[in-house]
Amino acid sequence: MFFSDLGRSFLQILIQVSFTLVLLGLANYFLPISLNVFSILTFALLLIISRLMQFLISILQGLSAFWFTEIWGLTSIVSNFWTLSSGQMFPLHVLTNFFNVFIFTFFLPFPFLFYYPTQIYLGKYSPLETLYVFLGGIAWCVVLYFLAKWVFKMGLKRNESVGL
Repeated sequence: MFFSDLGRSFLQILIQVSFTLVLLGLANYFLPISLNVFSILTFALLLIISRLMQFLISILQGLSAFWFTEIWGLTSIVSNFWTLSSGQMFPLHVLTNFFNVFIFTFFLPFPFLFYYPTQIYLGKYSPLETLYVFLGGIAWCVVLYFLAKWVFKMGLKRNESVGL
């Protein structure tokens, strides 16, 4: 299902990644950042992990339909929280200075979607910290996968259907 979703949204992903790389390239031109092959390669690999995490979170959102008749509100809340806690609106290190409540967001899967790949691209992390980010991303993918399987199983038990 992941590769089917990836194929359906390939053009959108290609445009987003190209646009992001162009903007980062322009930023690099005006504000020189020391880029190397390692940071670009690890950035690309972490983008794949973050796309898998986005897919699994979307699956979990969809599976909530087993319990709720209207899920647009839940989807909207998760989407807004996702945007804020992934570092897309403000860098997470800035938010933690103002609101100590946001410190816990570093332990959620959302920073792996935007904040950590951006920090790796910018070269803010050492190779050891980059390895920790990869391990954390893979661990969250495994947790979300098994959580999605469990929620699906519980949803099927709850499902009432004629003819079963």
